[in-house]
Amino acid sequence: MTENNKSAITINVNGELEQVENAQTAVDRGLPVVGIKAADSVVMLAVVKKSSKLQFPFKKIEVIDNHIVMATAGMIADARVLINRARILAQQDISGEPIDVRELVNKICDLKQQTTQHAGIRPFCVSLMVVDKDRLFTTSPDGSVDEYFAWAIGKENEEIIKFLEEAHSFNLTEKEAVTIGIKALSQTEEERSFEVGIMTPKGFKRLSEEEIDSYKQSAFESNV
Repeated sequence: MTENNKSAITINVNGELEQVENAQTAVDRGLPVVGIKAADSVVMLAVVKKSSKLQFPFKKIEVIDNHIVMATAGMIADARVLINRARILAQQDISGEPIDVRELVNKICDLKQQTTQHAGIRPFCVSLMVVDKDRLFTTSPDGSVDEYFAWAIGKENEEIIKFLEEAHSFNLTEKEAVTIGIKALSQTEEERSFEVGIMTPKGFKRLSEEEIDSYKQSAFESNV
């Protein structure tokens, strides 16, 4: 039996679940996503591939309900399953109140963690970034959850996080947060295409290509 054929529940001598490590490798090859908490909103930016003009544009930032948004890094097919599950869970809350973002993230991570306990299945090869108007969470393939003021998932995440640690402050305006996100994602390659979404107390808004181009043009003229 080769190393890559071991089941999801095999723990190696270093105390690691090897299939979870493999799943994290898939995440780290995915196009990066950044989330930044501003003073009164949460900004999400995702690098997107330029697709054929014949292809319907793929969105990396997905609306779960009217107060929660999710972005993903990793295998697209696995992401689709978790996005659909999140939408169902968000509608199943019987209290009549919108589901709390932390409660939704915990339910999704319960599912992710279960895949690490049973033979014959593999972990979801995707990390999620889930936000509402003032909180930002990320999940890992093993089902762990973390909350941040700013973070990155996907390819080049270590370099991006280092930039965010130096650039982030706790009273950012929405514009400053978008500018920092563009700069963080442009460190290794400036000519990138972005998707930008902002969750505010009034709801979610997605920036147009023209608005994103304007931000990109001004980002490198700013001292932010």
